[in-house]
Amino acid sequence: MSFTLELMVVPRSSINKLIQESNSLKLKITAPPVDGEANKEIINFLAKSFSCPKTSILLISGFKSKKKKFLFEKLSPEQGQEALNKLLNN
Repeated sequence: MSFTLELMVVPRSSINKLIQESNSLKLKITAPPVDGEANKEIINFLAKSFSCPKTSILLISGFKSKKKKFLFEKLSPEQGQEALNKLLNN
C-alpha cells in the first residue's frame, strides 16, 4: 500500500502552493534549492497537506532536480488521490 506523486518544483516562490498545469503538478515552494532546504520544506508541506507523518514520505528521485518523485508509504493510491483532489480544489 503506497502512493506515488510526481511534481515539478518551483523554489523561491512567494507562497507554498500546489497547482495543476495541463497534465502535470507544479509545487511552488518558498525555500531556496540550497543544502536540501527545498526538499525538507516540500516534505513538510506534503505531510501537512496529505495528513501523514513526514517519516512516511520518501523522495525517490530528483534530489537535485526540479522534477521530483515522492513515495507515500502509508497512503493507498485511493487515499492519495482523494487527498490530492481535495488539495487541488481548495
